[in-house]
Amino acid sequence: MMVDAWRARVKCLLKAELKRRKVTYFELADKLAAIGIEEDEKNIAKKISRGAFKAIFLFQCLAAIGCEDLRLGSAPDLLDQRYIVSPGAVSRMRLTRAARVLSE
Repeated sequence: MMVDAWRARVKCLLKAELKRRKVTYFELADKLAAIGIEEDEKNIAKKISRGAFKAIFLFQCLAAIGCEDLRLGSAPDLLDQRYIVSPGAVSRMRLTRAARVLSE
């Protein structure tokens, strides 16, 4: 699996959990601050947009929003879910390319 496909998968996963809980980046920054992690809304948006963040950031975010269980599913399922949850964040072309790479 290509690096871009893995980044898309991780980004989809985190964004889906945020959407599921109706947590904005601003609210996430507050929740992270409550557990001692200083991140501003702009920096959070950049990290998530790139999809290239450390596992520790992922776990900090999930802990901050109260996510105790995480369903990984298959890679194509996660990409499809990502498109349904927030169609503006990843272009249709990039999703199609990532899904094609994942299915190979």
